[in-house]
Amino acid sequence: MPDEDDQGEEEEEEELMEKIEVEKPKFFHGPRLPLCTDDSSEQRTYSLLCYNDAHDLVFVVEGSSILAYSGEELVTKCKDVASSSKVPVAPKCRITTPDRPKMITTNEEGTIAMLCVVCAKTVLVYLVPDVEKGTAKEVCSNMVGGDEISMATWKEDTLVSVYKSGRVETLDPGHGGNNNMIHENTEFAPSCAASLPRSDIALLGGKPTNEEQSNLWAVDVLAGVSWQVYIDDVPTSMEDAFYYGCLCGMVVVPRRDWQAGDPYEVVCMYVLEEEGQKDAFNLQAVLSIDADGQSASVKAVTTYEIYMEEYVEQMFLHSLWIPDWTMLIMGVSAATDILVLSGEESVCQGQSWAPLGLPEGKQLNCPHSTDSNDTTKLRGLCLLTSFKGKVARKDTGTEMVAPPVVLLAASDGTVSFHYCDHDLPAPQRPSERPRASGLGWRSL
Repeated sequence: MPDEDDQGEEEEEEELMEKIEVEKPKFFHGPRLPLCTDDSSEQRTYSLLCYNDAHDLVFVVEGSSILAYSGEELVTKCKDVASSSKVPVAPKCRITTPDRPKMITTNEEGTIAMLCVVCAKTVLVYLVPDVEKGTAKEVCSNMVGGDEISMATWKEDTLVSVYKSGRVETLDPGHGGNNNMIHENTEFAPSCAASLPRSDIALLGGKPTNEEQSNLWAVDVLAGVSWQVYIDDVPTSMEDAFYYGCLCGMVVVPRRDWQAGDPYEVVCMYVLEEEGQKDAFNLQAVLSIDADGQSASVKAVTTYEIYMEEYVEQMFLHSLWIPDWTMLIMGVSAATDILVLSGEESVCQGQSWAPLGLPEGKQLNCPHSTDSNDTTKLRGLCLLTSFKGKVARKDTGTEMVAPPVVLLAASDGTVSFHYCDHDLPAPQRPSERPRASGLGWRSL
């Protein structure tokens, strides 16, 4: 919190990020297909889509099932079909769940790929290599009980779950499904979490319960010890959002030259409830967080890049971090807009980070619903680099060869295909991913 004794001291004001208008990247829009469950009326599902890069598998929620598609086959066979057509591809595997899933997520940085399915009363974990072979081997399951999971994220081979009551637990599928509470809600009730690579620390975000409490905490996943992280260099004009708003989403964005021990860059979504305000004030900030998770400072801020019709305290942040391009694509389950944020020095014109203004008609955003003019909300993002085909540029007639493909899931159950045109080389599928110490997989 700001120190009243220091109010007389002149502080350097952190300027807002200035949007940079760019010609590329730009997205050519492909078909929009009914792959998922229609959640437009209930708005109870946070995530309908996820992707495992190592096995090139796209997972979607359809009713009380999870369908797993080959990414390359899905994009190749759907490229030329008309929007709203039946999907011309059979899934490699169908996983039946006890009730309709509200969230799915897969790990990329562990020793073995796993899929987590969060249902109303149960958390289920499956091995992705088995799914690729057409079988669904349940590794472990955990009964949620009367409390509901608001977010689940992977820390290598360990699942970190944040409950609506504010408690945080880990589930370790590699060690018999051991379940441990690592943060109690007696002091702070978080609503989101993010894992720091090559560390045993996870970040927790939420709404502070009083004026002295931070909305950013850290927890040692192994020791089960949590602490407040206070943020320095907060712009005076933004203090209300940083200190009293809800930190409702975070994504860690390690650059390609990042090394263990370096500070982490973390992009955060803050939402502030304001009396008499129709829409919800929100800002996106890039924080620099020390390797030990003890302190943080503001590097860059932008506001209203994601429009929210009303204040929503609980939401799910969907993101794509592309280190080869130093670019983040992000949105939230309570909004339609998609933000493209760049940290590339050659693009940002002297800024450390900048939101990108993509060419008209070539942006990413959630579509209008198929049966009305209402907008849909975001339910998932994934980036595929496995597609090897050609796609015509509609403005010049020239062809893109093997363009990266963004799949965007919307709340009406559709998944839209977007082909990325960029001057930079296509992102490579990572051959080595950072792992945290102390967390690992044990053969069952």
